[in-house]
Amino acid sequence: MFAPVAAEVRDEWADVPAPDALVGLGWQGLLRVLRDGAPVHHLPPGPSPVVRRANLVGVGSDDVDAATTPGHLAGFMHPGATLLFTNGIHGGTAYKVGERPDDLDARHWHSIPIEKYVDPVGAGDTFLAAVFAAWVHPGITTGWDGPDPDLRLGAACGSLILEGPGVFGVPYLADAIRRMHGGDNPD
Repeated sequence: MFAPVAAEVRDEWADVPAPDALVGLGWQGLLRVLRDGAPVHHLPPGPSPVVRRANLVGVGSDDVDAATTPGHLAGFMHPGATLLFTNGIHGGTAYKVGERPDDLDARHWHSIPIEKYVDPVGAGDTFLAAVFAAWVHPGITTGWDGPDPDLRLGAACGSLILEGPGVFGVPYLADAIRRMHGGDNPD
């Protein structure tokens, strides 16, 4: 799993994982330029060997121009890859890329309400990491009888990290499983 912060993952990293390895990527980290004392500058998405290599790619709607469509983003990915297009409190959509970039199979998810909003930093990467974990170890969502257990675990972890400052908000698996099933939230 690659989770860059400010484009520090270079093109040659696409060759690091074994050809049959499952690769996750937080694309938004490749689209940021940080300058000391200045607001974050966003780069437009474009071709990247790392993006093309990844099986699971996450990016937030707030990390790309409003006119950027999932179909446009899918054009940079390989067939069979999945794009997680997050949209904060509105949840998001997972798009499985077909043989053509406009051939997308969509699965929607809803965010999970939180008790107290503290810090949004890392929510997208935490969501992506949880979905990736569910892909690598599908048994961690055992007991969830609803649809899309990978996305539900991602939503649970994404909601939990919002409730704590920085790394202290990163959830434990037991807490995420409880939140997946509706425990420890306002609903």
